[in-house]
Amino acid sequence: MGNYLEFGTGYSSAGEGFTAGKKAAEIAFRKITKYNPTMVMVSCSGDYNLQQVLQGVREISGETPLVGGTSAGEICRGFHVGSVAVSILASPYISVHIGVGRDLSLNYRRAVEEAINTSGGGDYFGEYHSKDSMNELELNYARKTFALVFLPGVPLHQKSYSAEVIDMLRKRSLNAFPIVGTCTGDGLRWEKTYQFHNGEVISDCFILAIVETHLKFGTATFVNHRPTILQASITKVNGHDIMELNDKPAANYYAKLINVKIDDLRKDPLKYFIHNPMGICDDFGNYSILMGQEITPDNGIRCLKKPYPNMAVTVMKVGSEELEGSSAELVVKTMSRGKINKPLAFLVFSSVYRMNIYSVEGLQKEVRDSVRALRKSNLFIDYAGLIGYGEIGVNDEGVSRYFDYSITGLMIADELNSVSAVAFRNKILYEELSDTAIRNQVLYEELAAVHRLSNLLNSSLNLKFIINTAVETIGDFFQADGSAALVYDKRKDSFPMMGFYHNKRPPRKINWKKTIEYYVASKGKPVIISNANKDSDYREEEYNEYVSKDLMNITGAKSIICSPVTGGEEIVGVICAYSRQADFFNEDKMQFLQTLSSQIGTAIVNARLFQRTRLLACTDGLTGLYDHNYFLKNLSRLLLKAIKKKTNLSLIMIDLNDFKYCNDKYGHTVGDVILKETADVLRHNVRNDDIIARYGGDEFVVILANASKELAFQIAERIRCEISRMIFTDPEENKTFGITASIGIATFPDDALTARTLIDSADQAMYRVKRQVKNKSEMYLSDFTELEKEFTASEKAFFDTIKVLIQLLDSRDRYTWEHSRQVASYAVKLAGQMGMTDTEKYHLRLTGYLHDIGKIHVQSEIVNKKGPLTEDEFASLKLHPVVGANLLAPITELRKIIPIVYHHHEWYDGSGYPDGLKGEDIPISARILTVVDGFDAMTSNRPYRKAQPVEWAVEELISKKGIQYDPEIVDAFVKWVNREMIEPSRSERRKA
Repeated sequence: MGNYLEFGTGYSSAGEGFTAGKKAAEIAFRKITKYNPTMVMVSCSGDYNLQQVLQGVREISGETPLVGGTSAGEICRGFHVGSVAVSILASPYISVHIGVGRDLSLNYRRAVEEAINTSGGGDYFGEYHSKDSMNELELNYARKTFALVFLPGVPLHQKSYSAEVIDMLRKRSLNAFPIVGTCTGDGLRWEKTYQFHNGEVISDCFILAIVETHLKFGTATFVNHRPTILQASITKVNGHDIMELNDKPAANYYAKLINVKIDDLRKDPLKYFIHNPMGICDDFGNYSILMGQEITPDNGIRCLKKPYPNMAVTVMKVGSEELEGSSAELVVKTMSRGKINKPLAFLVFSSVYRMNIYSVEGLQKEVRDSVRALRKSNLFIDYAGLIGYGEIGVNDEGVSRYFDYSITGLMIADELNSVSAVAFRNKILYEELSDTAIRNQVLYEELAAVHRLSNLLNSSLNLKFIINTAVETIGDFFQADGSAALVYDKRKDSFPMMGFYHNKRPPRKINWKKTIEYYVASKGKPVIISNANKDSDYREEEYNEYVSKDLMNITGAKSIICSPVTGGEEIVGVICAYSRQADFFNEDKMQFLQTLSSQIGTAIVNARLFQRTRLLACTDGLTGLYDHNYFLKNLSRLLLKAIKKKTNLSLIMIDLNDFKYCNDKYGHTVGDVILKETADVLRHNVRNDDIIARYGGDEFVVILANASKELAFQIAERIRCEISRMIFTDPEENKTFGITASIGIATFPDDALTARTLIDSADQAMYRVKRQVKNKSEMYLSDFTELEKEFTASEKAFFDTIKVLIQLLDSRDRYTWEHSRQVASYAVKLAGQMGMTDTEKYHLRLTGYLHDIGKIHVQSEIVNKKGPLTEDEFASLKLHPVVGANLLAPITELRKIIPIVYHHHEWYDGSGYPDGLKGEDIPISARILTVVDGFDAMTSNRPYRKAQPVEWAVEELISKKGIQYDPEIVDAFVKWVNREMIEPSRSERRKA
C-alpha cells in the first residue's frame, strides 16, 4: 500500500458491455483501500456497447472523474485485444480538472478553448483566476502539473487536427508542463472513434485532464524510426494534401524516393507509408512523423496532419534496434527523466503502427517482458494503457509534441517531489510552532468578525441588507458550504423573509414547519447536528422529525448548526450554517454563532422599527393599506419596470356601492368597520407582491405586476365575491346588511400606455359598472370582447389599431368615450322602445361606441375649444363621419354599421352633412343615432358649456322635430325619457 498514491488496474473480456465494464472496475478497485479515488481511465474495444461499458464502470466508480476512449488494444499488466481495461489513481496529493472540447473537426480552435474553459484550469493557459485564501500554510506552489489528453483517432479519408491541437496547447501554456496521451481507436478497422468523459460517450471531441500533483512523475517518448539520406521539399499543399514535392507530383516523387512503382504505391499506400513515413526535423534535431494516408486522384499525398509549404521532409525507416525492447527502455528513460525512486503507476500509449510493424504477438511479448522486468525490480508498479492512432508526449528538451509511430509513457511515483517534500516538512513545523498563534488568531478573527458585523449592521436599517450581511458573514467566517437567515413572524408563525448564501432559494414546496429552522424558532433552542446521514446521531432527539430530508437532498448537508436570533425577549429569526462534511461544527462555533445572533437580533428589531415608522408615513391610518401618494409612486416605478421587461401590468379599481348611504344611515363607526373589513378582504385575495392602496374615501386600488388582463379579472372577481359576502350589523335596529363593489380593470399595454391613462381607464371601467348594474367586475374596453371573436386574424390586428385610436382619442377628450358609451346605451333602449330586432339593436350599440372614431383626425384644440368654432374649424370637424367610416371599412363585421356612422349627422330637413340626405332617405338607424347623440350632448358637460337638465333637452328635441330630428323617433324617445328618467326623478324629489 502506497504512502501517497494507490494505483489499481483491471481488465475483462467477459460477457456484454455492462458486465465487462463492471468486472474490470471491480478488479481495479480492489487495489484502492486507503484513499478516495481521484481519477478513472477506461479503454475498451469498439466492439462493445460503449454506453453499457461506462454504466458498468460507473456503478463501481460512482462519481469519480472518468476519462478514456476506444482503442486498438488494451494494456493492463499485459497486452489484450477486444477487452475493457480500467485503471484508477487515488491520492490526496493529486487533483484533476477535466474539460471537453466538442466538434473538433468543425473548429479545432474553438474546441481547445472550450476544453480549457470547462476544465477550470484556465490559469495554466494564460488566464488568471484568483484562488480562495487558505487558513493553513499554502502548498499550491509545490504542485507540479501534467496534462492527460484524448483526441479522436482519424478514420480513413478524414482530416486530423491532432497536431494542431497539441501545438495550440503548447503555445497557450508556454510549454509550462508536459502533455501526455493518445488518439483513440476502434480496433484496426479505421472507422469512427470515441472518447469517454464521466458517463458520456462522445465522438469528434477533445478531452483535457489537467493533473496537479505533489508526487514525482516522469514522461518520455520513444520514436521507432530514424532518418535516411532521402529528402525532399514540400513545394505545394492543399489543406491536408501534399500536392508537389520538389515541384513534382507528390506521389510520383515519393515513389521514386523509396524506389517503388507508382502503381504499387497507389494500390497499397499504407504498406509503404508505415515502413517509410516522412519525417519533419525541428530546430533541435528531433523528428516527428508526417503520416501519409492515401494517394489522391491527382497524385497528391493525403496526410493525417496538415503539411505546410517549404517544409523539408526526410524519408524515415524502421529502426530495428529502436523497436526491439523499446517498452523496457521507455520505462528506464521515464524513471530517469522524473528522477523517480519508487515508481508505482505507469501509463503507456503505444502507436497502432507499431503493431502493424511489430505484429500483435510481438507487441504482446514486449509488454509482457517489460512488466516482468519491472516487477523484478519493484513489486508495486502497475502497467496500464492503450493502443491508439497517434501519441502525445515530450521530446528530449521536455517540449510537448505530437508523434506517430511511437510509444509514450507517464510514470507516477509513490513519493513526493523534492519541493513538496520540503514544503510538507515545513508545514508540519509551521503547525507545531503556530498552534498558540492559531488559537490567538481564531480569537482575533472572532473579535474582528463581531466588529465588522457590528459596523455593517449599524450602517443600514434595511432589513434585506441586514439579512444578506448576516448570511455572508456567517458563511465566510465558518467556511461553510452554505448559510441562511430567516426572519420569524410569530403572529403568522412563518418566515416572511429569508436570505441564503452559497445556495439558491429552496423551492416553494418545502414545508418550513418541518425543518430544523422552524424547530429552533418555535422552541428557542440552538441545535448542532454532527452527521445528518447517521440516524443514531439524532434518532432519540426531540428535533428528529424536523430534520428535512428535502433540504438535505438539496444542500447535501451533513453538519448543521442553527441558533435562534433574539431581540429583547422576542425570537425574531433564525441563523444557521451547514457543511457537506460530517462533524464540521463544535460547541465553540455554536457559542460564537450565538454571539453573532444577538447582534443580528438587535439589528432586525431596529430595522423593523424603522420600517414601521416609514410605513406609517405612507399608510392609511384607518385601513393600514398604502395611501394615495405611495400608490402613485409605485405605479410609475412598476410601469417603467414592465416597459423594460415587456410584461403586463394590471390595475384594479374598487368602489364600494352606496357607501355614503351606509355611512349616513348607520354612522361613521360602522362605515369605518366596512372600510377595515374591505381592506382585509383585499389582503387575503391578492398575491404577496401585489400593492394595495386606499385611493379615496370608499375607493381602493390594487397594482398587479406581471399580470395579464385575464388573471386580473380572476382576482377582481374573487375580491368582489368576498365583499358581497361580508355582513354588518345596524347598531340601532339590530339588523344585518351587506355591501357590494363595482370594480374596473385596466391592463398595460392593452388599455393604456402611461400611469395616468391606466388609472383613467380602470376608473372609466369602474364607473361604467357603477352607473349601470353595480356589483360587477369589468375590463376596460370589454364592450368589444364578444365582437372580436368573430374577426379574422388580420381584422383583429386592424381592430387593435382602432382600439389604440380610441385610447388616444380618450386621452385627448375624455368626454368622447363616455359620450359614446352613453349614446350606445340610449340607442339600444330607444330601439327596444320602437320594437326593432336584436340584430338592429346590436348594430346600433356598436355604432354608438364607434360613431365618433373619426374625431381622431380633428385637432384637440378644436375638439376642446370653449368658444364658437371658425368656419375652417367647423369644416374640419364635419369630416369626422367620413373619416370614421373609412377607418372601419376594412373590417367585414363592421361594414353593416358604416352607413350609420357615415350619416349620423344628416338632418331630417336635408341641411345636415356629409351628403345632405333628407327624411327617410337617411337610414333609420342613423336617424335614431342622431336623436340620442343630440340628447346626450345636451345633458353632458362640454368644454364650451355645462350640462343642461333632462327636461330642457326634451323640449329642445321636440322643438327641432322635422328640422334636425325624425318626429316619430323623437316622440318614441321622449316617451321613454319621461317614463325612465323624468318620472322616477320627480318621485324621488317628492319622497325627499
